[in-house]
Amino acid sequence: MFSTIDAVELTPSPSSSFDSYRSPLSSRHGHATVALPSAVVVLGGLQGEKYLNDVYILRDGDAEWSQVELAGLMMWSPRSGFGCCAVEGVIYVSGGCNADGCFNDLWKSEDEGANWTRIQENIDHFAAVGPKESYPARANFYMTYKTTSNSLVLLGGTDFSEAFNDVYEFDLNRRAPRRWSKVREGRKRIGGVMGLGGKYDCFGGRYKFWACQMEEVLYVGGGEDLDDSVYDDVWRSEDWGRTWEKIGKVREGKNQKGGIIGASACALGGVVFLFGGSLWGRCCASFAQTDFHNCYWSSKDAGMSWSKVMSTEREFLRSSMTATAVKRRNEIVMVGGWDGDDAVGESKSDDRKIVDTYIIV
Repeated sequence: MFSTIDAVELTPSPSSSFDSYRSPLSSRHGHATVALPSAVVVLGGLQGEKYLNDVYILRDGDAEWSQVELAGLMMWSPRSGFGCCAVEGVIYVSGGCNADGCFNDLWKSEDEGANWTRIQENIDHFAAVGPKESYPARANFYMTYKTTSNSLVLLGGTDFSEAFNDVYEFDLNRRAPRRWSKVREGRKRIGGVMGLGGKYDCFGGRYKFWACQMEEVLYVGGGEDLDDSVYDDVWRSEDWGRTWEKIGKVREGKNQKGGIIGASACALGGVVFLFGGSLWGRCCASFAQTDFHNCYWSSKDAGMSWSKVMSTEREFLRSSMTATAVKRRNEIVMVGGWDGDDAVGESKSDDRKIVDTYIIV
């Protein structure tokens, strides 16, 4: 169900300052942003053809981002499309990719990114004999924290030969052996042929999808598959990924073309917000600004229906940005992204540098 009325309105936050938020944080996409008890942290990503593993922080009360200096000898390798979440001030990073391939390692930092501890090394999932200790290496997936069991949960993504819809969990309480356990096997299409009437018993294998957690419910939607299928569906799981229910779509009408790829989502104040993204995926040889969603959607009924707000500026005209809810300030911080100008391989980077901050009206 789609509506242009009854939308939850956002307005620029009084604490947001365009000039002061621009520097020194560099432009990027495929990065991660997490909210800590008294700060917001941006990690890694891709700038043009350069993969990053830097860390920037904006502490409450500061007017400008500052780079976190690495204090220890250990650090995860530069990457984009990795999973990241924060649990009571501890930052976890896993997976992602760079020019050398995909990862499935797991790292944590307890001091805002200055020191890092490797919990698990990269493991060749398919070559391992016996119990699998990690998920198949991948990028462009979703990772979150399971509040009911002190665990990390990840789902979806791709290794660029397959798009996944499996679900894995990592128990943070367990000391040995420390491994990812499979919560749900990846499901294939049931009946029909790809694109011709078949269906999934959970969300289809995909990457560059949007996902978020509200209370103890997971939401997944949009994204693309390696066969150039694009999605505008919405799925919900109330048992941390074991079972899934398709609850609708985010689109304006039955004849709308394209889907929602590379959008970013978060939940704040009982509302699910969805920002930007593009209409097309890998099948598109070049992008124009009209191929991006210059809007945001909001759902006040747990993803069943959506309201759309168009932007008069260009702040949502991008994909692969991050939208992070800072609940203590009732704010949403949106960082970086990609506006398509370098989609045909131009050498210059047109990653979005701006940082926008919004509050619910």
